[in-house]
Amino acid sequence: MIRYVVFEQLPFDGGEIAPVAVHDTEDEARQVVARRTPLVRPNVPGFSGGPRSEWEIPAYAIEPIETPDPPTPTCPTCAATALKECGMETTMGWHPYLDAAGALHAHDPNTRTTHYRCPSGHTFSLQSHDPCPSCEHGKT
Repeated sequence: MIRYVVFEQLPFDGGEIAPVAVHDTEDEARQVVARRTPLVRPNVPGFSGGPRSEWEIPAYAIEPIETPDPPTPTCPTCAATALKECGMETTMGWHPYLDAAGALHAHDPNTRTTHYRCPSGHTFSLQSHDPCPSCEHGKT
């Protein structure tokens, strides 16, 4: 599965690049970039705001990352392939980050609960988290 990371580079403070969001589609990522404040105030001591002409525009980049596809679930009772009935997800806010080595970490705390039904009528639920592309978080 491909997900899309939005990176922001501020034009001051050394131009540090930071990931600010992870999305399932490139269109969702582009919408985030379009909604972000187009001008930011420099983080300079004594800068009181000044005219907007002195404010600066951050740069954005959208990069795809590969995450593993979830396995096709089988019924724990009869081992038949199950079909998804419905699902829900918690929606706590979070932000990806870069570690000291520059690796992207996406430790999404949200849980997906998906309900399944097999052809024999058995029902069951599975919970999952999006795995981090750089470490073991969320992979179990």
